[in-house]
Parts: sequence; C-alpha cells; structure tokens
Amino acid sequence: MQKTPSSPSSQLALLILAWSLLFGAFVRLLPVLQSPFPLNDGGLFYTMAQDILAAGFKLPLYTTYNHAGIPFIYPPLGLYLLAFLSRYFPALQLVRWLPVVYGSLSILAFFFLARTVFKDLLKASFATLAFAMIPSAAGILIQGGGVTRALGYLFCLLALNQALLLFQTARRKYILTTALFAALVLLSHPSAAFMTALFIGFFWLVFGRSRSGSLSALAVALLALIFTAPWWLLVYQRHGWQPFLSGFGSGWHTALFIVPYLRLNTTAEAFATLVMVIAILGGLYSFYRKQYFLPLWFLVSLISQRDGYVYASIPVSLLFAVAVIDLILPAFSRREAGGAAADPFASSGARLLVAFLLIYNLLNAIVASQKVSSVRVTVPEQAAMQWIRTDTPPDSKVLLLTFGDSLNLPFLEWFPSLTGRVSLTTVQGYEWLPGSSFYTRKDAFQELQPCLTEDLACVEKWAAGQSLSYDYLLVDHGYVGDQQLDPSKPRFNDWIASQLRQSPQFHQVYATPLIEIFQASPQ
Repeated sequence: MQKTPSSPSSQLALLILAWSLLFGAFVRLLPVLQSPFPLNDGGLFYTMAQDILAAGFKLPLYTTYNHAGIPFIYPPLGLYLLAFLSRYFPALQLVRWLPVVYGSLSILAFFFLARTVFKDLLKASFATLAFAMIPSAAGILIQGGGVTRALGYLFCLLALNQALLLFQTARRKYILTTALFAALVLLSHPSAAFMTALFIGFFWLVFGRSRSGSLSALAVALLALIFTAPWWLLVYQRHGWQPFLSGFGSGWHTALFIVPYLRLNTTAEAFATLVMVIAILGGLYSFYRKQYFLPLWFLVSLISQRDGYVYASIPVSLLFAVAVIDLILPAFSRREAGGAAADPFASSGARLLVAFLLIYNLLNAIVASQKVSSVRVTVPEQAAMQWIRTDTPPDSKVLLLTFGDSLNLPFLEWFPSLTGRVSLTTVQGYEWLPGSSFYTRKDAFQELQPCLTEDLACVEKWAAGQSLSYDYLLVDHGYVGDQQLDPSKPRFNDWIASQLRQSPQFHQVYATPLIEIFQASPQ
C-alpha cells in the first residue's frame, strides 16, 4: 500500500529527491564553472552549427569541418538549437552551458521513469539519488559534445518512461507520446537512438508480448519514422544509406569494449565502487525474488559500446534502490528491533545509513567532477590556434604532434573549428564518411604516437606511409588539458623539436614553452 504524502517515509522521499535534484545539478555545474572553455569535445558540433547559420537554417549538404567533405547527416535537432541560440549568445559559451542544462533536466526525467518502474516514491527517490551522483551518469553528458549527446539522453529517458507506461497499461494515448519522444531521440543522437530502440524492444519482450502490445510497438516505430521522415528522406536522397551505416557502426570496432564491464564498475566512482556493489546486491536479491526485469535490463545495457556506461547507469540506479529499500534498511531495522520492524527508518542505524549515502554520494560526485573539469583546451592551446587562424594561409595543412587518445584530445578536435585549417590527425567526424576512413585515421594516429619519443625521421616516415604532406608541423610538449600546465610532468617531443630547429627544411614561426610551430620549406 502506497504511503500517504504526510507519512515519514514520504517526507524522507521528498527530502532525498530534493537533495538529488539540487546537488545533482550542482555537481554537473561545478566542472563547467571551473573551465571558461567547453569541456573536452564539441568542436565538430560547433562547426556544424555555424554551417547551419551560414546556410540560412537550411540543412547543409556537407559540413566545413576540417575541409574533409563530411556529409551533413548527423541528427540535427541539437545542432539547430545551438545554431538558433547562437544568434543571441556566444556559440562557444552555449557549447559550454547547454550540456549542463540537458544533463540536469535528465535527473528529473529519470525520476519520472523510476516512479513508473517502482510505483513507489521512496524507491524512486533513492534511485534518483544514485543516478544524480554516479559519475557515469554525468561526466560524459556535460562535456561539449553534450549539446547533442545529453539532449538525446534526456529524450531517451522520457521515451522510456512513456514506453513503459504504454506496455504496462495498454493505454493507446501513450503510443503518441512514446513515438514523439522516440522521434526526438532519433533527431538528437545516434547512440541514444540505438539504445532507446534497444530498451523499448526489451520492454516489449517483458511486458508487451500480446497482440495489442505488439501492435502498439509497431505503431510507435512507424510514427517515429514518419515524424523524422523529412530529415532522413532528405539525407538519403542526397547521400544514400552508406554514411548512416558508417556512422552508426563506428562504435563496434573491437570486442574489447566488454572488458571494463567484467570489472563490474560501470559507475566510474571516484572512491570505492559502493554504489555498484549495492546495485549488484539489488540484482542478486531481485533474482532471488524471481524479479528479473531490472537485472536483465542491466545486461541488455551492456550491448552498447559507445557511451555504454551512461546507459547502464539507468538500471544500476534502479537496482541500487532495490537493495537499499528492500534489503539493507530492513536488515538494519530488524537487527536493532530484534525482529520485524514496522518502520524501516525507525532504527538509528538505518537513519545513519541514509545520511551516509547522501553525503558519500555527494562527495564522490564532487571528486569525480574535478577530473572532468581538467580535460579541455588550455589557454596556451587557444593562443596557438588563434595565431594559426590569423597568420597562416587559409588552405594550410597542419600536422599536430600531440599525446593522448585521438577521441579524447580536446586540442585535436577543436583545432579545425577554431583555426579553419586542416588537421591531418583529427579523427572526429570521419565516421560519417563512407568506407573505413574513421578507423584508418584512428589507427594512423596511434601509429604516430611512438614517434613522440623518437625523432623527426619517424614522423617523416609516418607521413610518407600515409601519403600526407603538410605545410606546418605543430609540436605540443604537454599532456591533455590542465595536465599540460603541470611543471612536474616530463615534456614530450623535445628531441623532435630540437631537430626541427636545426633542420634547413623547417622554419620556426611560433614558440611558447608548451607549443612550437614550424613551417615546412617548399620542396
């Protein structure tokens, strides 16, 4: 029987919900406040929004990003919102702030979903506490790429809530709302679209395997396709299906993506993986009670390689609430009361545990957020890009010698956007080109990495092997983001830089303690 609004449990639930919404937004806001530049990625989307503005809000045929001829087939909703708001606010600051707005709204959307799953305010509030605080449900969404990624995630949660209501109640009014939110997901982000379709299919298997449920699922799919047809039909007419297949398949390059999941740490917690451990207890308890829905949902979420952690956080948070409410708190109360307790929060141990979970999760989220805030384009990198934009010919090709992961190097992604010049090692965006361009460039970047500790001959051999020529060679002596500014860390590329300074084939045109740029002499 559901608690009345005035019951102590309901009051506690509202307190926990308020805590989750307030501090969940705070831990998403904190990293952004510490960085005047968008966190990590978003350069590709920044350029695509500028392309939309330049086209008078018509859908461009290609994006100008890196002058690579990349088809403009990315789901456009977040890009159009960014372009529209750019008429009134600085675009860079929008890339910085919009992901925080979308990510914070996702907490409330998750609560609606949790309330539908549990039909219980207290459980839904505890699930929302976990969701609001675990780093895997926040970190990647508030980065610059969240202008599409976080928007798609927000609509995914809303679509899942409507789909669950549809299959549980069999009320036709939810067909339209589910299809509408599913269409918004499809127009926002490819990974979100895949995971939404996967989860709704799973809901149908669990709750909707009837004639009416199957017809409802089919109606949702058809309506979502109809709602989005003006976009995908236009893109198909221009480019065919191949760019779609290339883009949507770019996350399945290797089966090794499953390895981190085997560690049972999808929450990416800064301290001990307490939330994940509690969620595992909730899963085991659910299996014991023959309630398989949530554990199976978690297993289904592991199918995704790209952004998999952020989608696994949904069932993980729900399982956390199951363990806390159905297993752990009653155990505390029974132990103190010497038997069954009418109120699971009557014991001092239970109240202390609730206080601990509130404080622990908040501190864990704050510490984890500091790692996110340091991954960004630094001031020296911004200065170097500004110099390249103003002091090099518009058709210049630049080879960047940078250390890190090609998909998590802010400097590498933002370079084409802020300079207007071609970066020969940038990978972002190439997943939408037909063929294997994305994997070729990704692998080529990794092959270049050993050259950072060798010499100029290694770089020249690599460039010849890739059939690449460059006008400028940029030597980055640092690490990713704020690590670059740490004087205690060793510098990269000193040997290569010294050779370039002495080589008659190169002329140094820009120099700071962290970045040097050399112009290649005409052959």
